[in-house]
Amino acid sequence: MILVAVDAGGTRTRASIVQNSFESTGVGLAGRGNPVSGGADAAFAEIAAAIGRAAAAAGVSLAEVDAVTLASAGGAAFEEGFLAQALAGIGITAPCARKGDLAALFASGTHETSGYSLVAGTGATAVRIVGNVEVQTIDGLGWLLGDTGSGFWIGHQVARAVASALDGRTSTSMVGPALEVLGIEPDLALRASRPVASHELIRVVYTQSPFVLAALAPVAFLDDHDEVSSGIVEAAAHGLAQAVIDVHSDDVQGPLVLGGGVMAGQPRLRERTMAALTAAGLSLPVIDAADGLVGASVLGLRDAGVTVDAAAFETVRSATAAQLVRATAR
Repeated sequence: MILVAVDAGGTRTRASIVQNSFESTGVGLAGRGNPVSGGADAAFAEIAAAIGRAAAAAGVSLAEVDAVTLASAGGAAFEEGFLAQALAGIGITAPCARKGDLAALFASGTHETSGYSLVAGTGATAVRIVGNVEVQTIDGLGWLLGDTGSGFWIGHQVARAVASALDGRTSTSMVGPALEVLGIEPDLALRASRPVASHELIRVVYTQSPFVLAALAPVAFLDDHDEVSSGIVEAAAHGLAQAVIDVHSDDVQGPLVLGGGVMAGQPRLRERTMAALTAAGLSLPVIDAADGLVGASVLGLRDAGVTVDAAAFETVRSATAAQLVRATAR
């Protein structure tokens, strides 16, 4: 059996070739594979690139592929029949199973089949998983409706705090670092009754993609003595913890798998989120997972009738990690 497993994210796409031994024999990397943010054609072009590179690394022909598992937050945005036709265009006629990105994240962290996932990246979502399936989702509503505690949400709060400080209403050490991230000179000279830097902040925020604000998220973690930034971090942590609390069910006691670039890259956010869960009386085993690539492989193997126990899971995880190192070095 030759399985293609794909983790298609809003920032990057990773594909793995998994064969009978449970081992990943090749990994390929590419750019944004989420159709929601860039459209189906652009997203699939990155998915195809990742698959092609994985197959080349594994030394297999795409015509030999027996099954494809695609994990993506925006997988449902592909129109019916689009994936089959697009895969056929690159030589794959095997069936493609679509999985939720948080189900894949969960399966990247544990061989257990039920529990919880919490992701804090550009967006933020919590889910309850039962039998490998997402049965309840909290948040993940996008930047206009939710995603509390996400990179965008934190960056948005940073931008608002900086705008307030430039207006003279508050004071925060985030002003200089935030302006630097956005390429704005810290010019406080008045122009039309506002600092020049304020005018530039308005221009940048309203003329670029809203997602530029996610780049400001790290600024909130630079100074833990700054009252304003600390308040943003605390609010983000409480929002993430509340999502887990809201999705929790007493009959599912499995682990909580954490993922997402902000959660992984900002230890203080993880620490404060866990503290908020503890304060709320919720105690779960916690596991960190880098992304959903291992999980996409695990879910694909299970769809094929393969039992993935603790030993098999570790084989998939370790082999994928080794291939990922090689792919990154290429």
